[in-house]
Amino acid sequence: MDLRALLAVTCFPLALSLTPGDYTELKAGEAIVELLPADEKEVAVRAITQTVAAPSALMEWTRQIEDLQKGRYVAAIGRFSQPPRLADLEGLSLDDEDLTDLRRCRPGKCGVKLSLAEIAQLRKAIAAAGVEWKTAAQQTFRTIVLARAERYLAEGHTASVSYLDARKPVLLDSEFAAVASEVALVHPRLFPLTNYLSLYPQGDMPDVESFLYWSKESLGAKPIVSITHVAMIESRDERVREAIVAKKQVYASHYILASLSFTAISASPDGTQQYLVYLNRSRSDVFNGLFGGFIRRTIARRLRAEAPQALQALRQRLESEPPGVRDDAR
Repeated sequence: MDLRALLAVTCFPLALSLTPGDYTELKAGEAIVELLPADEKEVAVRAITQTVAAPSALMEWTRQIEDLQKGRYVAAIGRFSQPPRLADLEGLSLDDEDLTDLRRCRPGKCGVKLSLAEIAQLRKAIAAAGVEWKTAAQQTFRTIVLARAERYLAEGHTASVSYLDARKPVLLDSEFAAVASEVALVHPRLFPLTNYLSLYPQGDMPDVESFLYWSKESLGAKPIVSITHVAMIESRDERVREAIVAKKQVYASHYILASLSFTAISASPDGTQQYLVYLNRSRSDVFNGLFGGFIRRTIARRLRAEAPQALQALRQRLESEPPGVRDDAR
């Protein structure tokens, strides 16, 4: 596989859209952020900054995802064992608002994104627990997250059960397929890695490291509990010092229906500069309804305001001494 061709797509279509002033900002250490065209259910962004971090640092830091992702928006995070265990989720707890939503949850009307069977499982556990219903809800939700991780690893996204938190079921495989097809259309050289994630676990791609992690992040009115699949690859050619990390959303308790992102460290075609590049495309149900347009514009403003600082924080972390490498990466 031509890794240089694979990675260049994240950097240089973006670089080609930059102005001379943008290049001046990049040389000064600034980050450039651009919102991409997207349909009414999606938001897409790409960003770039110069870096001196080695591609191997991106790989090493990603293996230690808890250290890489920690920040003001990440309340809790943990990497799943292989195979996943319930103990991996000991650090996961729901806020009181989510617990109340679970207690009131009904098929087609639930404050947390769950399937029909998961809603029934939670209702049964809560009813049987009496005054200890909050503890039962916490424990049952962890088992649901674990089951989704296990099902995904065994059968992929096609086996992910639909959300039935609203009247219309959400088919996760279809939602991700829409995101993946748009990424492949706009960035065709990303197709090999996108296709690997789409077909997982049936697809095959040499030298890819892969793992799952869970997180609880405060990105909206309610914290989002999610499962993410990481797939990353680094060039073995000493002349091509590049690496790329892809992240695919497997589950999210609120807002996000599907998400696919890429983070790369890649050199310019002439080899004189090295860049840290980020690309994300996500689908959400918060853009529906009367206030959907307003919410979308609000998110766009927030991305423009906060993405440069977030990318710079990532750059600084990658340029610092990486943590120890886990011995269970695959």
